[in-house]
Amino acid sequence: MPRDDRDINRAHANTWNILEFLGEIDYELPAELEGQEDYDIVDWLDNNDKPTLIKYGESLLNNRQYLDSSEQELYDAVDDRGFVRNEWLVHFSDDAYTIWRQQKFSYGTPYEDYQRLALTTHFTSEAKKYGGFNFAYELYDVKNYAFGNHGGRPKYGSEAILFRGDGIKIYHYGDDEPQVIFDGKSTNPPLIYIKYLDDGWQIDSNVTNGKLIRFDDIEKIGEWVHWNYAQYRKHLEPTK
Repeated sequence: MPRDDRDINRAHANTWNILEFLGEIDYELPAELEGQEDYDIVDWLDNNDKPTLIKYGESLLNNRQYLDSSEQELYDAVDDRGFVRNEWLVHFSDDAYTIWRQQKFSYGTPYEDYQRLALTTHFTSEAKKYGGFNFAYELYDVKNYAFGNHGGRPKYGSEAILFRGDGIKIYHYGDDEPQVIFDGKSTNPPLIYIKYLDDGWQIDSNVTNGKLIRFDDIEKIGEWVHWNYAQYRKHLEPTK
């Protein structure tokens, strides 16, 4: 989408600051617009003074944290930070155990709805049931960003999947953190099920049904799996 069209779309989705913006540039509106709603003024600019509307749309990026997330396009919500290739990633989910049992990501944001990755909170399971894009952290970002202000517990749940994968690293302005967008359908096993319990990360054995390993630092979990997966494969993989 051309940049000017992005600015115009952003302006229509975020009319709340139009009067302040026009005041800052000493813009004189026609008398008939006095007392009109913000969206009426934006519509008038779109029809009569598109360059000013485009400048308003550009100015909104200085207040990106206040943009209407329900209307936000992906290009406004994130910054591209490059590709991630075959890195250890961590995907938090309430369905982590099911993902581990199936050794695949069955749910995700549909490919055709990729622009809605700006806000996936309101996507239902029904909308995600055919799979697609998902979010993860790079392993070394978990301890800095996964907890937030949630009483010392991960903000996206206490269960997660550890896996090697490819993706696009972004900075998500709405969540104020770096994330990785990955294609769940193209992710290959092994997918390792991990849990956060009492200030520590744990992997249980599928052989003994008890604790296999436990570390305070999730990075140590990743390092352990990297070096010991072959030896402990039966403990880490679900029963077929």
